[in-house]
Amino acid sequence: MMKYQDILAPQYAFEQVKAHAEYLQTTENGEFVYDSGYKLLTGDESAGNKDLTLGLTAMAMVILCLTYVYAAEYQTGANVLLKTSARGREDTFLCKFGIGVIIVTIIFALTYAPYFYNVISAYGTRGINAPACSIEALSNFDISIKEYLILISLGRYLSLLCAMLIIYFLSAKLKSFISTFLAATAVLILPILLALLGIGVFEYVLLNPILVGNL
Repeated sequence: MMKYQDILAPQYAFEQVKAHAEYLQTTENGEFVYDSGYKLLTGDESAGNKDLTLGLTAMAMVILCLTYVYAAEYQTGANVLLKTSARGREDTFLCKFGIGVIIVTIIFALTYAPYFYNVISAYGTRGINAPACSIEALSNFDISIKEYLILISLGRYLSLLCAMLIIYFLSAKLKSFISTFLAATAVLILPILLALLGIGVFEYVLLNPILVGNL
């Protein structure tokens, strides 16, 4: 059986190329590209659950780093001083927002940059300027592969910023580190965990569609 599989392997590859050629004929400007690396970066089935695990890692770090930001004021009583000062609320929020953006940016870079670098180093960037529709899963996008990668990267970054604002909101309302941590975990982490367990509908809950790149 192994011998017959070796004999039929070229035929199987030829059938795949033939099917892809027939698909490209249905597009306006689709091209043949070496798309193995791009499939990994765009959440194809060949990537497994990598997009979800990266999203879970980034979201967990955001929660751990930012949950205490507002809760600390209520636990120490500093919120009373801030509310009574002339510009305590506005300046405090802007300062914390700026710090949060810096933290989110660092987390985003540490989470996604190594993966992108490893995939690109292994597979190269040949054909990165080809139309995204050259990959069958991206048939609905009238942009290049590079532009699509930038688009999903921006989406993931913005989803982490939205998570930061959600954490700030929960922290200001619940006024407790433990309560904020549990609420943020339930809202931001639990849907990703359920998606990892195979409940596909949770890939489209809250921030998950943008975070995992299901555009």
